[in-house]
Amino acid sequence: VANCTSCDAGRFCDSVGLSLPVGLCDAGYYCSGGALSSQPTSTAQGGGICPRGGYCQIGSATPIGCPIGTYQNVTGSKTPHDCLLCPAGFYCAGTFSPGPTGACDSGCYCPTGSVSSCPVVSPAGYYAPSSSSAPTPCEAGYYAPSQKASNCTICPAGFYCPSQALTNYTICPSGSYCPLGSYVPVRCPYGTFSGQVGLQNVSQCTSCNPGEYCPTNGMTSTAGNCSAGYYCTLGSYMYRPNFVGFGDLCPVGSYCPAGSSSPYPFPAGTY
Repeated sequence: VANCTSCDAGRFCDSVGLSLPVGLCDAGYYCSGGALSSQPTSTAQGGGICPRGGYCQIGSATPIGCPIGTYQNVTGSKTPHDCLLCPAGFYCAGTFSPGPTGACDSGCYCPTGSVSSCPVVSPAGYYAPSSSSAPTPCEAGYYAPSQKASNCTICPAGFYCPSQALTNYTICPSGSYCPLGSYVPVRCPYGTFSGQVGLQNVSQCTSCNPGEYCPTNGMTSTAGNCSAGYYCTLGSYMYRPNFVGFGDLCPVGSYCPAGSSSPYPFPAGTY
């Protein structure tokens, strides 16, 4: 017995009186030496079934690890084609991986087969939360000024962000106001105007001057004087107001030239 040679690695010897190994170990198994079967299931039998994270081709002496960027989550794999590409949003950093190493870092994205936690940085105008497989454009009303953003920044009040994937914001134009998160300017309502830029809320729109009128939304200045024969108080949107809270017909005993903010009484001795 002392002169008998242990069966070669990668081969098996399943009977007594052999002068050579019977054959190669089966694919999906490995024979580390002295194997009693082509499909050993334990070290006592001289090998074992190919473990998760690797594969064993026919005649394998040891398991071969799946390369980085791949994994294998079942036992008994036979070829490198059994190794699976790391799924998008995750990375596989080592060999012999039974599963992904972890999720992609926030601010980064991981295409299929990634080998590190941040293979591609999210560009400006986009964001990427953890486990992202691709960058997501910031929605209108938001922006991302720099790369590697994990979330987008809401557009500040006084500005607007009109489209997706923006890296900056635009100042609110005159005649309008822009609350926090605006993607389109909101026009100042009729009866008001604004010649200034960067307004943040409707209260910053200016009521139309007494004696003048502002008939439409989004005005940057008043439209002009109210008509003669009428008077316009603060915030008028009609040039000839009649029985409204911001002006009226000139009453009897008074006169109202164009641009009047209140009636003028006739002087004494006239009517």
